[in-house]
Amino acid sequence: MNSGKAWSIAKKDLRSELRSREGATTLVFLSLLILFVFRGILDPRLGARDPALVAGILWATFFFVGTVGVAVAVGLVVGVAVAASTLGR
Repeated sequence: MNSGKAWSIAKKDLRSELRSREGATTLVFLSLLILFVFRGILDPRLGARDPALVAGILWATFFFVGTVGVAVAVGLVVGVAVAASTLGR
């Protein structure tokens, strides 16, 4: 697959996601919830003393939410493929 095809597929998926806004909204709320939980369990003065830890928590949140987003996207694609193969029989 060349890069032109990959970009066109990525653009198509992005347009589809922006139309529905279902997955993006869920992931934004999930990331805010995770950050809220970390904010509640950690000492509020921790950011002033150790900004690297706060940055690490932020990156861990991005990584976790991104992983969940990819899992949801793959699940949707597999579900569509299964439905298409079932209807094709």
